Amino acid sequence: MSLIGLTDVKAQLEIAANITEYDVLLTDLINDAVVQAESYMEIKMGKVTAGIVYLDGGQGVLYLPHINISAVTIWQDLGKVFANMDILDSIYYTVYGARGFIRRNGSAKFLAGNQVIKVRYDGGYDSISLPKDIKRALIKQIAYSFRRRKDLGLMSVTYPDGSISKMSVDEWLGDVKSIWDRHRRISL
Repeated sequence: MSLIGLTDVKAQLEIAANITEYDVLLTDLINDAVVQAESYMEIKMGKVTAGIVYLDGGQGVLYLPHINISAVTIWQDLGKVFANMDILDSIYYTVYGARGFIRRNGSAKFLAGNQVIKVRYDGGYDSISLPKDIKRALIKQIAYSFRRRKDLGLMSVTYPDGSISKMSVDEWLGDVKSIWDRHRRISL
């Protein structure tokens, strides 16, 4: 299930729901926009339940792929068995769920080694819980890409009564980029 519904994009473009001529193209644009936004922000937005990641240790902060994380369990094990006795008690770390990272309390660091940290967590958003600013920005960018699909690369046009300048289709719209910058991964 996509974070952005086809009906939302069609409503923005004022395309009737029963018109299916552009559905495949719009679905591709939706998927591409989500992937590109995640890449730009350096985060994953899609919903995950009981997601597992193996991370390198030795630092005081762990960055998870997703934002909006909860239900975190951390194992530390040099032997990479990750048994129940290797679970790190939650009193030793703080979860910054909205930003998708975990910090060891005080000056402590997570166990040093390659992929010696296992984290299980819930995270991301579904189409209902996705923040409104992200949803609106995605829909706006998708609609822009759809409208510009026939004049790719066109930067300006001069008519007898004036000229028109347009942004390149491969750029984020200015206000969309501002929203991505607000949600972008912050590395400490």
